[in-house]
Amino acid sequence: MIEEKMVVINQFSCCRKDMVTVIINNKVACVMTEAEYNRMIENERKNCRSAKLA
Repeated sequence: MIEEKMVVINQFSCCRKDMVTVIINNKVACVMTEAEYNRMIENERKNCRSAKLA
C-alpha cells in the first residue's frame, strides 16, 4: 500500500462530534471525524508492520 502523509491542520466540534481538517499528500484537503482519522492512522500502522514482516 502506498504510504499517505496526512497532516492535521484544524480540529473543531460540529454537531457534538470532534472533527479534523486534514491535508493528504500536500494536495487534497479533507474534513472527517476524529474517529475516522484515528481509524485510518491505525490501519496504516498495521499495514506497515505486516509489510515489514513479509
